[in-house]
Amino acid sequence: MRVFPKGMYRRSASGRSRARAAGALLSSSLFGLGVFVGAAQADPMIDFIIEQFQGECDAAQANFRGIDDDLDAPLWGALKLSEDAIYDIMLTPDGVMGTVLYNEFHCANVGHSWCGTGGCGFHIIVGGVAFFRQGGFRPSSMATEDATIVLIPIHGGGCVESDGSRGAGVDPCYVVATWDAEAQTFRSKDGEIALSPLNP
Repeated sequence: MRVFPKGMYRRSASGRSRARAAGALLSSSLFGLGVFVGAAQADPMIDFIIEQFQGECDAAQANFRGIDDDLDAPLWGALKLSEDAIYDIMLTPDGVMGTVLYNEFHCANVGHSWCGTGGCGFHIIVGGVAFFRQGGFRPSSMATEDATIVLIPIHGGGCVESDGSRGAGVDPCYVVATWDAEAQTFRSKDGEIALSPLNP
């Protein structure tokens, strides 16, 4: 578990992110995983998404000011993320990769406020474009004879058993999606992975 240094993901007065300037620090000290420092770190969209979570964490600190705190001081909340929460998965048999950002952030004073019994949700970045799912656990992928399937674990209550009853929270339950390289989008029965509103 690492803490994002104060100011790394705070917008300046002009509204610009300082995240790009901190890229070297991020890759060298924040996430030590080789898979992240490689392809995953190369995509600036990861920085931008983390910046949004940092902004929400900062704003939440307004509810926790002490009686002697300077009310004019900028708000900042320590934001943490597990080192294995950013990783690459294969999306097609010919090697198209997606970078997963699992939203298991921990924010000072509020904890894992983006998570619930159905997981934390995630983003997948493909070619600089962000896709997301509101809930669900860490996605993975598996290859079949002619396709690569993205597996998304969800709350057990999302599945129906053969006798028509609903599963429980701890029961295994998955939804799936595939990547359409020509259309540059995910395909699934119920729109499991949507285009993120964070895209420019």
